[in-house]
Amino acid sequence: HRPRGRLPLPHRGPAARTGPRGRPPAGSMLRRTISARSQPCRHLSVGLPYRIRVPLKKLQEKKNLPQPSFRPAALGDGEQLESNSTEPDYMRLALTSRVYDMVVESPMQHCSGLSQRLGACVHIKREDLLPGFSYRIRGAYNLLDSLRRDGVKSVVTFSIGSQGHSLAIAAQRLGLDPPVIVMPERTPAVRIEAIKRVGAKVHVYGQTLLEAQEEAERLAKESGGKLTFVAPHDDPRVIAGQATAGLEVTRQIGAAVEAAGGSISDHLDAIFVCTGG
Repeated sequence: HRPRGRLPLPHRGPAARTGPRGRPPAGSMLRRTISARSQPCRHLSVGLPYRIRVPLKKLQEKKNLPQPSFRPAALGDGEQLESNSTEPDYMRLALTSRVYDMVVESPMQHCSGLSQRLGACVHIKREDLLPGFSYRIRGAYNLLDSLRRDGVKSVVTFSIGSQGHSLAIAAQRLGLDPPVIVMPERTPAVRIEAIKRVGAKVHVYGQTLLEAQEEAERLAKESGGKLTFVAPHDDPRVIAGQATAGLEVTRQIGAAVEAAGGSISDHLDAIFVCTGG
């Protein structure tokens, strides 16, 4: 005899107790339903290519190791903050950048179809919604804003497309003179025209990007100080501007996973970045 209103507990032995007509008890069905709903955002390695699955498995094994009760400040899965005093403090530079004078946070979009196919909880960081359709506008604006505050009016750089395009948009927004973008001869015409449309001066020179770089440096040197050469990638202000995208990911991922049906306690397992610069 059992009191009314209480469900039978499932037997934990080899043979589970069943309900009427051989069905599992209601409590067991409820637990299976909850587990099934949260499952798609759990196993990231299912369906992934071998070259991704193997290192990801090692990462997950590392995360499953016993964790100390106290851990120093770190990034991601325990990566230590760099403390080399000879290197720029990129975290500080990113947090104090002027990127958001021009852009807003790009959203994290859940990919339901891709998540179901891979057995993972996949989101895309929609940097294509920013001016210039690329994350590169972050670094370009942060760099030019810093130079403008130092009194620079005109810049010259080299590019084969998106970086020069973003630099031209940022210069236009900051009220600087049209930048000079040196592009190698092999650059597709559609990219050259896109940069011209946002007000930049395009100077086609050389067969390779290295030759275009040398030409840009020569133009700056022979301008008598009128043109300032800027590196499209290897500049702390550019790197710090791009880093704001990573900071946004760390702020947004918890709410994004929860909205997709996962748990707020789920960890960020991996970030995949397509880059050519």
